[in-house]
Amino acid sequence: MNINQKVAAKIHEIRTQKNILQSAVAESLDISQNAYSMLENGTTRITIQKIFMLAEYFKVPVSKILDICEKTSYDLQINNQAIEQINPQSTDTNSQFYERIIDGLNKTIASQSETIDLLKGKNMISQ
Repeated sequence: MNINQKVAAKIHEIRTQKNILQSAVAESLDISQNAYSMLENGTTRITIQKIFMLAEYFKVPVSKILDICEKTSYDLQINNQAIEQINPQSTDTNSQFYERIIDGLNKTIASQSETIDLLKGKNMISQ
């Protein structure tokens, strides 16, 4: 299960625990119920902005949606403070910072997928 699917499952879990309809959440995000359903079942990639909006709507910390334990959340706060000390001129908000991390990871995954496809094409790895 990839991170998008884990977040999607957590969103579904939180929504059902709170007995909230998909249509109500979709309306708060200003998207259709079908588009929200695709977020919740993991077929559409969820953005950091939507995660923050959902956390606000559900009145839960972002760490709960990301399913990050309290220790990890604390470590992230320490990391953020360290980053701010190293680069106090940074204009990135936390969401922009994490979005850049996710974009970097997605680029790495895409690059590795291309490498695998290339190796499969040269019969260097089994298909």
